[in-house]
Amino acid sequence: MGYQDTQFSYLYQNLKAQITSGYLRPGSRLLSTRQLCQVHQVGARTVSGVLAALKAEGYIDLYPRRAAVVRCWRAGPDPAAAALTVLAKRDSLIPLYQTMAVVLPSLLVFAAQGCALEELPHFGQPMRTDREEGDGWRTASSLCRGLLRRSGNPLFSSLYITFESNGHLAFFVEEQKTFTGLSFRNISPKADWMTAVLSGGDPLQKFQRLTATYRNLAAWVAESIKLLEIAFPGCPAQPEDVFLWNIAQGRNHCYNRIARDLMRKIRSRQYQPGAYLPYEAELAAQYGVSVSTVRSALALLGRLGFSKTLNAKGTIALLPEKPAALRALQAETDPRDLMLYLFSLQFMALVIRPAALLAAPRLSRADCKALEARFDLPGATPLTDVVTCLLDRLELGPLRAILTEAHNLSQWGYYLTFCSDIEATSINQASHSLLDLLQAGNIRGFADGLAGCYCRVLDLARQFTVERFHLAQARAVATPQLRL
Repeated sequence: MGYQDTQFSYLYQNLKAQITSGYLRPGSRLLSTRQLCQVHQVGARTVSGVLAALKAEGYIDLYPRRAAVVRCWRAGPDPAAAALTVLAKRDSLIPLYQTMAVVLPSLLVFAAQGCALEELPHFGQPMRTDREEGDGWRTASSLCRGLLRRSGNPLFSSLYITFESNGHLAFFVEEQKTFTGLSFRNISPKADWMTAVLSGGDPLQKFQRLTATYRNLAAWVAESIKLLEIAFPGCPAQPEDVFLWNIAQGRNHCYNRIARDLMRKIRSRQYQPGAYLPYEAELAAQYGVSVSTVRSALALLGRLGFSKTLNAKGTIALLPEKPAALRALQAETDPRDLMLYLFSLQFMALVIRPAALLAAPRLSRADCKALEARFDLPGATPLTDVVTCLLDRLELGPLRAILTEAHNLSQWGYYLTFCSDIEATSINQASHSLLDLLQAGNIRGFADGLAGCYCRVLDLARQFTVERFHLAQARAVATPQLRL
């Protein structure tokens, strides 16, 4: 389940992948320690430890009061070896680029709203480098990262960097032409083009142009891989990589996530209130963790009022009264986690629509009937059921992994909205209307309505967070108003 990732391993693997893939060239500078902390949502001590490890392994050089510099760690890199490495990952790379075409346009258009690109940090120098060296794809990437950081939602830039780390774009732009004859320099987005698209204008037009560009890039990657297979016949494909994007990046403790999942199952009556939960050893096997981790999760569940442990008998599921649950939430919830939940809702509001347009046509009448039956169960959360069904029908593995991670985290924010029975009823009614649209074959209306549900949940969760948790910074998490 990915629970064992740490902040150190997340940042170390990310930076190392950017260096070894050729994305960060020898002599280029990393972000400053402060910027690395902001982008990756980690502490200064973690950054210092990762930089020290990369230096010890010969990947970077460190200097006092300066950003780390990538070392010439490969003397005379072998393009053929790089081609074989990329070719071995062909079954993972094509879906990755197709996922980028689904996800990035919405995030970039949203981040560009009300943002003057020329005001981004270090905007001038990359543009000058672009004109002098013709290295436009790197400059465009730097521009996008800066824009997504400026959005205020750390999930946007985190995901973009994860795409960069896994995509081997440097190879496709700079090295694969030797073997395929294809030139990516006119295909990959350039800084001046990206600036022209994202500056002003109609958001829908921006979205369409970005979508077309990233789809074109994905198609060229697929064509390049076909030609590489001809140039290097017999190169075995690795098992398809599982795309990993850990939103919490080691900060969200394993037992915390298990407790939230158990709470969700109790609320949805998967575990009936008054009945015993599975034994500790059974839960440990189910979640792939130790028994001590399960005990910590059950202890938290008990403090929140969702369970009671009886000596030598087991743990009983409970459904607490709302006032008691709210008091427990206020005592147990970290403000940083609350902000992360709001960020995940904002992310879902932007990305669920294009994902729904892909997956909804694959939902059968049987799926709709099953959803209808689940909606009538006590304690049902129809929005969760709809999204879970969509995720099961998504063919793009990376997209499914991304949405699953964000969906799981947003469940907590979704729960917060159910402190008001009136609001719970309105969201459930909206979710029921989604099923009507789906059964009528109105896929676009269904996708728009699903995004609208997440916008409504974000509005409610943000209001709840400000009023009950007195978290003023939550006001800055804007509800997307895009109609793309």
